[in-house]
Amino acid sequence: MIYPRKRPVPPLQKEGAVPNTLFVTSDSGWITSELFVEWFKFFIQNIPPTRPVLLLQDGHGSHVSIELIELARANDIHLLCLPSHTSHLLQPLDVGVFKSFKSNFNKACSNYMSQNPGRVVTVDVIASLVGEAYPASFTPMNIMKGFKKTGVWPINPGEVTDRQIAPSKAYSTHQSTPEPRNISDQLQGSLLFSPKLEAFSSSHLSSERSKASSDLQELLVLPEAKRVTRRGGLNSRAICITESQVLEEMKAKEERKKLNEQLKAERKIERERKKIEKEEMKKEKARQRQEKQGQKGARSERRKGTAKTPEEAKLECLVSELKLDDSGQETDASDDEAICPKCGISSLESNDLWIACDGGCEKWFDFKCTGVKSKKCIPEIFICENCL
Repeated sequence: MIYPRKRPVPPLQKEGAVPNTLFVTSDSGWITSELFVEWFKFFIQNIPPTRPVLLLQDGHGSHVSIELIELARANDIHLLCLPSHTSHLLQPLDVGVFKSFKSNFNKACSNYMSQNPGRVVTVDVIASLVGEAYPASFTPMNIMKGFKKTGVWPINPGEVTDRQIAPSKAYSTHQSTPEPRNISDQLQGSLLFSPKLEAFSSSHLSSERSKASSDLQELLVLPEAKRVTRRGGLNSRAICITESQVLEEMKAKEERKKLNEQLKAERKIERERKKIEKEEMKKEKARQRQEKQGQKGARSERRKGTAKTPEEAKLECLVSELKLDDSGQETDASDDEAICPKCGISSLESNDLWIACDGGCEKWFDFKCTGVKSKKCIPEIFICENCL
């Protein structure tokens, strides 16, 4: 019995159950491959030692696994999967036992609710209700009838006919076409004696019709549908899954599945790596922009500091003249730092703003010779025409 829970089934919920019942749990309450393998081990422990053994089952995904097949081969048990959608005809439990068990279980539930007014059936009493319905349903007679009606034992291929397992036919209805209503004599007469209709003969109409149909056949070329061949599933027919060929196919399928999962994981890691690299590149670009903005700010501050007023230019010119006098050299317009290279005016003669070149010559230019339109628009980096 499978319970939808994570923790083991408490002893209170096991009271009244069928003796030697296996209690397991799953997240959804449905069987899984792991639970079926656990049940199969329990099944091996409770069957007679006579071998070989044939176990009939449907082709549910949880009933087919490599671990199950290897365990069955090791214990000389043959697993036969029934064809798809045929368990209601070929599975002995479905045919001979489950209907009776369902009826007896409903009776047990009704008796429980009548004996306990106001209470409903919960998981706490399911095991005891199954224990009441099980002995009356899983009788030797019902089990033998199930094997007989399915033709499993005694072997009788004619027990289930081809008509029972044939696919259903499409349902079609024959709708009678309503007869056209009789037209009036006046209209009929006008059609019969119409001069336009008399102008065309029957042979002319038939030739025109055949010509039109041939033209349509040439124009309307219908595309041919591609034939799609679908590979049948593992349980599309009755098959013994403990055969070596089936086991090899399942192992190859499992290897392909593992390979696909590995490739999927690698692609995910590659996407994460590229995402991290992209984020790092964004951070690096932001850092470079901040550094560039900082450098521009420093240049602006330096430019503001190097843009001298006329008084500072005059003072610097006087200092340079004093140095030249001390060294025995004449102080004239040959001093590049005090003379504008473009207009030749001295900083002593000009009261305007002076700007130094950042292009390499480091010469001072009168503001009028720089080409700057306004003192408010002084560029952060000024390069003279000679350094361009």
